[in-house]
Amino acid sequence: MEQSNELGEFLTVDEVAKRLKTSTKWVRGEIKATRLRAAKLGGIYRVTPDDLADFYESNIVEGPMKSRQRKGEGAASA
Repeated sequence: MEQSNELGEFLTVDEVAKRLKTSTKWVRGEIKATRLRAAKLGGIYRVTPDDLADFYESNIVEGPMKSRQRKGEGAASA
């Protein structure tokens, strides 16, 4: 269940894990390694949707590199 207050909306580690389709252990590891920004409130980590979006954006991998053409392929010979 997402929580919100005057500061905005917060996600629990479980909610973040479900959104990323990964484990809560992995999410906690990313928080502890300071790759995913979080606040610890009442002994429980909380992540804002903006911080989750920033984390996601910073981890996007560009598309695959174009594969090299095989010898004799693609190049027109005169």
